[in-house]
Amino acid sequence: MYLVQGTVHEAFLASAQRYPANDFLCVEGATATRYGIDARSFSYADAAREVESLRVRYSAAGLGAGQRVGLMLENRPAFFFHWLALNGLGASVVPISREWRSAELEYLAGHSEIRAAVVPGERVEDLRRAGLEAGRSLGVTTPDLALLPECGASDAGGSGAGSTARAGGMPGADGTAVGKPGRYNPRPRMPRILLTQAIHPQAERQLATTAATGTHENPL
Repeated sequence: MYLVQGTVHEAFLASAQRYPANDFLCVEGATATRYGIDARSFSYADAAREVESLRVRYSAAGLGAGQRVGLMLENRPAFFFHWLALNGLGASVVPISREWRSAELEYLAGHSEIRAAVVPGERVEDLRRAGLEAGRSLGVTTPDLALLPECGASDAGGSGAGSTARAGGMPGADGTAVGKPGRYNPRPRMPRILLTQAIHPQAERQLATTAATGTHENPL
């Protein structure tokens, strides 16, 4: 068995160096049709180049360790490339559903502490507006990172240590009203937040143990 300790990004790079010509990700016909993209395969070498390009651009924009970036990329290849690039910088990823409307996006902007968001072009204004409604000036860019410079200058504020808001909460979980009069009233959904920073070896062993027993503890 080939094991790599460290971050997901480091494990990915190790595999890319060992098996550059192997397929990393395959987009089948049905998936391509649904997302309006080409059906194709990405080798580890292809993916590594894309991930590194994104990583360098994120870093140049001032995004890095300890920060959070929202991704509204569904299950597209771009999601995996952006996730790995951000992981390589020690940043965390907050998946955003394309089904969410204004009230849900506003809640996310105000509670998840994201500094920037990567979304389809037609949703850029929706995220910007949600950030403003939540009192946050988010850097919102398209998947090609064409608008990335504004992300580096975005408001890094949000709920502080003394706030009752916590990333990972769902609308209404903090006792506030869900939705606003005359607006979409969202069904409670738990936004999943993937913390993709390095896992300490002791924590890794503890996670393996709890997965086998079905229990849950915070090993860190």
